[in-house]
Amino acid sequence: EDHAICWPDADLQIEAVSLLLKTCISLGHSAHISEHASTLQRLLDATPNASIENRIQAYGTLAHIELDRGEYHRVLEICGTMPESDLLACPSSTAFGILLLRQCALYRLGRFREAEDVCGWALSLAERDGDENQQGDVWMWMANISRLQGRLLPSLQMYLRAARHHRLAGDFTGVTRDLLN
Repeated sequence: EDHAICWPDADLQIEAVSLLLKTCISLGHSAHISEHASTLQRLLDATPNASIENRIQAYGTLAHIELDRGEYHRVLEICGTMPESDLLACPSSTAFGILLLRQCALYRLGRFREAEDVCGWALSLAERDGDENQQGDVWMWMANISRLQGRLLPSLQMYLRAARHHRLAGDFTGVTRDLLN
């Protein structure tokens, strides 16, 4: 709770705690996640004027934690705190990460139509930026949704499209994942 570092501003502290949490997630240090997540939430609540990108990154980190816990409704609640205008104002890679979290939660809740809508928005961002890897990811998401609904031929076509985009991006792990699906 009482950190030895004196932060010059709360915005920087939000960014640092968010990065610390991401590191804990990556390293599997689950004992620290709850403590740091609570700290991050308190910082966000106390700093409504934090930069848009830091707020979105921080909320994305909190949503990621809830997704890992299987708390899909909570993921949607967290993602819902981010106005669309804020997502459009931040770098598209940041917005794309939030859309991924939203899509995953909707998919796991069986809300396929809404997940497809989120995919449409993510695809338009990826196409606008010319990001082949993100386009491949979205086509894979859409293929998964389609396959789960029993639309096998369209899902196969989407997996092939995803593989093409991943190949163009040089993401051969993505290509393998697409073709194995």
